[in-house]
Amino acid sequence: LVGGSLLGTTEQLLDAATAVAELAPCDCQGALDFWPASAARFSRLCASNSLDGHQLLQVLAACAAWEQRCGPVETVAQRSSGGAWGHLLRSLGGRLSDSRHMDQLSLQEVVKVARCAGALADQQPRLAATVG
Repeated sequence: LVGGSLLGTTEQLLDAATAVAELAPCDCQGALDFWPASAARFSRLCASNSLDGHQLLQVLAACAAWEQRCGPVETVAQRSSGGAWGHLLRSLGGRLSDSRHMDQLSLQEVVKVARCAGALADQQPRLAATVG
């Protein structure tokens, strides 16, 4: 898997996102290059309903872990003007707000969704309403 390119499977991309979020140095250029490319791919997977509730949670958790450790990938202006990271976070929130995905999760996983969403700089009002 090279960045978030089309090489590799969805599971490999999910594992790579988790590893980068938890282990990569915050100033590592490879990690910084990984997020925009992988965010675009994850957004496409969200749009095509190719991720189940557990996979959506795994992506959300990786995004939250990176932001907590290293800060946001994009500025607020970039996020609101169509940046890949902001688009991904909105896509994840929208998909997880759908009861088809939320119903796949255990109570502990729903709590994790709430914690991860709360850790992100982006507001997720629809997701908060669904969790609530």
